[in-house]
Amino acid sequence: MLHCTDLNYFYGSTQRLKDVSLRAQASSLIGLFGHNGAGKTTLLKMLGGSFPVMRGRVHLFDRPALDKRGFLQAALRSKVGALFQGTSSDEKLSAHHNLVYAARLMGVRKTEIQQLVTETLTWSELSHRACEPIKKFSHGMRRRLELYRAFMHKPSLVLLDEPTAGLDVGESAKFFSFLKNYQREHQALVIMSSHRPEEMMKCDRVLMMKDGQVITDQPPDMLLKDLNYLLVSISSDENASVAHPYFYDIKKGCSENLLRAKVQSCYLDEFLKSPLLTDCRVRAFSVERPTIADAYEDLL
Repeated sequence: MLHCTDLNYFYGSTQRLKDVSLRAQASSLIGLFGHNGAGKTTLLKMLGGSFPVMRGRVHLFDRPALDKRGFLQAALRSKVGALFQGTSSDEKLSAHHNLVYAARLMGVRKTEIQQLVTETLTWSELSHRACEPIKKFSHGMRRRLELYRAFMHKPSLVLLDEPTAGLDVGESAKFFSFLKNYQREHQALVIMSSHRPEEMMKCDRVLMMKDGQVITDQPPDMLLKDLNYLLVSISSDENASVAHPYFYDIKKGCSENLLRAKVQSCYLDEFLKSPLLTDCRVRAFSVERPTIADAYEDLL
């Protein structure tokens, strides 16, 4: 469905994206993970037609997707839905009129607009506020409206930049339930950036990016497969002395009384009996499995 080869983008003399390749099929959920400035938003904006592909090729729906300037062809834009960071609604217009305006920009037929607007208001749980101007909405309400608006015209490719930013835990869960149903019904490809490791675990594949390049592209369970350590956090009532046993790596936390350790799984029992724990007054400790964020840091 989507095949990108050696994509490059320059901002002045700075290269923001370098030789990024991606192949993805319909009904897939692809995650983009990396620090700020890694190139995630740039890649999404290139695929959505906001930025040109300065070098490289894009095939979408089994056809060349770029015009002579390197932008996504106008004929394909109606098949793409996108959500980027920052608000994109007219604050003076009501939620209903914002959606009508967006539908017209997306090329939706006039006879279908009202039904699609009603659906989107229902998805975002804002039907009761449809006639109010956007300026009266909270940040979370605006985000919900703009998030579900990306799906209003039933796109086959959906690009989401930090989609759950500003949403609470319950709203995020509802969105991923909606997304699963949408993909099943419309066979859509979704490419999503997020800083939340738990959201990357929902993806079929995760592209980890650094300095405009893809450093790995794997299913999330494969990224965690070789992380054979546990993360131990230790909080004490006094300054803890840092020893250097061979079986774990200790890092200072945000407080002198907080230590964090990477402990090889097979040495956990030995670690818990070590002088670090027995010689100081431990107030609390926790043991956690590593996440996608830890896998990313290990690759840097």
